[in-house]
Amino acid sequence: MPSGHVVEGEWVFGGIEEDSRNCFMMTVEDRSDKTLLKRIQEWIEPGSTIVSDCWKAFSNLSKYGYIHKTMNHYSVEFVSPEGYDTNKQERHWRQMKMHPSTHGRKKEHYSSYLTEFNWQHVNRGKDLLEVFLKDVAQIRLSTQ
Repeated sequence: MPSGHVVEGEWVFGGIEEDSRNCFMMTVEDRSDKTLLKRIQEWIEPGSTIVSDCWKAFSNLSKYGYIHKTMNHYSVEFVSPEGYDTNKQERHWRQMKMHPSTHGRKKEHYSSYLTEFNWQHVNRGKDLLEVFLKDVAQIRLSTQ
């Protein structure tokens, strides 16, 4: 479910997989279809169902092999007749906006704050120090 919002003067684009904790969030220079499609293709497998708002940049997703369902946030419909919604993504945005790492920070470091938030989200409920040390060890091994 890709989505985009302005945060601290930056456009933030991201998505979250419905049945897992897999997610992505990043700053983007603009909300054009070219920019957003590039990010979607980096993170979402063709053939996947994408549920998004009605932003015009998403209108051609089916041409690129995605199944695209839309939610009109300005209507009274919060869940589509087919059962699709963007509640998980909206909840994820809210959590990110409330996270201490994203408040009062420098705009140029926002991508780092988003990465930290995503990492903590994916590893929620785990011993973060242990996960961090394993991640560092894995990175170290992969660069040798």
